[in-house]
Amino acid sequence: MTHRPRIQRTRLSGDALEQALREVIPDEDEVVIVFSRLWTIGSRLDFPGRELPGRMLDILLDVVGGGRTLLIPGYCFAFGSERR
Repeated sequence: MTHRPRIQRTRLSGDALEQALREVIPDEDEVVIVFSRLWTIGSRLDFPGRELPGRMLDILLDVVGGGRTLLIPGYCFAFGSERR
């Protein structure tokens, strides 16, 4: 059995998250889609949970800017359980 090295879980600042997003989202992309489990990534950020949705959205909007489209798909717990 091989052992995986332990990964140091450090808190991520809003500025660090913004910088990371700027590094992976090309400037020429016209549409940006973010698939994320907000609370999963939120547990790694250095701001309080109550501020998480608003701060994440502010960061995403700053990175994407006003000239592009930001898509954030969302699902409710009943998604897929009802047929219409």
